[in-house]
Amino acid sequence: MGSMGQLNADILPISPENGSTVSLHNARQKAFLTMPQAERKANFADQTFRDSLHEGKWYPEKVVFRWMVSKKTVAPYTVTLYEANDPQPLETLCTDKTEVAVDNLKIATEYKWSVKSANGDEFTGSFKTADLPPRMLRIENVPNFRDFGGRIGMDGRRIRQGMLYRSAGLNDNAEPVKSFSQEKLDSEGGWRQKYFDLYTADLKALRVVDDKEIVPWQAKDNWQFCHTEKKVDSASVMEFMQNGIPVGSKFIAITGDQSGILLKTPEVRRMIILKKEFEAAADGFQTISCNGDWFWAMFVNGKIVFDCRDGSEGQPGYEKDNFVFDIPVKKGSNEIVVLLGSGLGGWRWYFKDNVKAPAEQRMLCRKNRLEKHIQELSIITSSYIPGKSRVDGASGDYLRNKLKIKSDIDLRNDAECNGMTGSPLGDTVKWYHYSGQAYSMITRGQKAFAKVFKVLLDEKNYPAVFHCISGQDRTGCLAFTLQALLGVEENLLFLDWETTGFWNPQSRISHRRFIDVHAAQLGSLPGKNWQEKSEHFVKSCGFTDKDITKFRNIMLEAKK
Repeated sequence: MGSMGQLNADILPISPENGSTVSLHNARQKAFLTMPQAERKANFADQTFRDSLHEGKWYPEKVVFRWMVSKKTVAPYTVTLYEANDPQPLETLCTDKTEVAVDNLKIATEYKWSVKSANGDEFTGSFKTADLPPRMLRIENVPNFRDFGGRIGMDGRRIRQGMLYRSAGLNDNAEPVKSFSQEKLDSEGGWRQKYFDLYTADLKALRVVDDKEIVPWQAKDNWQFCHTEKKVDSASVMEFMQNGIPVGSKFIAITGDQSGILLKTPEVRRMIILKKEFEAAADGFQTISCNGDWFWAMFVNGKIVFDCRDGSEGQPGYEKDNFVFDIPVKKGSNEIVVLLGSGLGGWRWYFKDNVKAPAEQRMLCRKNRLEKHIQELSIITSSYIPGKSRVDGASGDYLRNKLKIKSDIDLRNDAECNGMTGSPLGDTVKWYHYSGQAYSMITRGQKAFAKVFKVLLDEKNYPAVFHCISGQDRTGCLAFTLQALLGVEENLLFLDWETTGFWNPQSRISHRRFIDVHAAQLGSLPGKNWQEKSEHFVKSCGFTDKDITKFRNIMLEAKK
């Protein structure tokens, strides 16, 4: 290979310019990644901004090599790419054209490249990739794939690239095969049959409510609430259906804002009772929109009208228009009671009355919910179909042969992985299946974390990839904690989680409901900074200072 920057009259480079710095992010990605933290956080909750961010995609920019040739130069052309300190070629490409593109390069890395014609004319040059993490990778069919490394950690040492990756699932989740079961309806004292009969009758009676039947009404007071020691489960709902509000319940008035009502909670899924009285001008219906985070059931004048008490059935996200439907009202005083179980961040409730929405939409909202409950009450999962692989063909070849993945750390639960016996990447990649926690990892996920960290302490397991199904929640909390342990600064810890926004445009995936919960739990531990707090957590999982030092030496580049 000739000297760097050597010009040949018969091959003239166009891009990248010799000695230049090349960005691996597009303009929309760069704007977000360099945005001040407070501005990023505010924008992240804005749906219009999230839609725009998503349009920028989650792939890196390719580096395009272009050159000009004289008439005497003969194709094909061989393009060879090296990391500056590695004599082994990273890529060797052959083309009849005068340009070629290369994908998935490391950030903050110096590269050498050359173009050589069939008749021996040659150009050599160099360039550097911009120092802007994260290093995103284009892996077809596997979204949200990026390098865990690239950021600066403790003592100014960069986290090694090409060692550890984070991504969405390497295959789809398993699909359940369902069938009707009378035995299930008859189980657990018969309460399922009672709900089944109730919801079946409601479904048969359900109809489109004409707008003329909507009557005006007015709130008589603010929402009031009282604490209970119960959870929003079938027993609690059944008890309320039979007995109403427990005798002696002490209610406290509470006001909300445009974001609804928020109360902090010491324990996930603990139940409160919310109630509010309204005055209706006549018999008829009222249209409302509402949702709670995350488990709730609504009663109007003692009759259940909407049921979202199961986490699998509740609609996460606490969006005001998640559910828009009609409720029956009577002339005079009416009482709405909501049994509300807390989500990860507390009790959240949004409610709006006198809502305008198409009649068919309002009916379908209740119809879909009733049908879903009827199925849940009477349908069993008889078997599972393992999830379809996302890494067949070229994607799998790239992960095995280019990235040289040796370990697949799967954080999904048993149902998601049902039927799996190994990694979708095949027998050459070891599959570690440890069902992880997301935003309760610090308080309830120590065992799973300990298993993962043990894998990461063995250098033979690298390169490795860890993931859940979306690469966002369980994966994001694990990445946050590990990067904190490596000394990454606070702004970049949050930015790493936010980068999933390139792929997931839903503004309901917000700091307040998600990563702030994890950060609050980690932040409550002893220590002056994130690094010390994460050290405390790792030690509470059974590891020592020696283990932590070993992990850091594996993952951090040597001091310069």
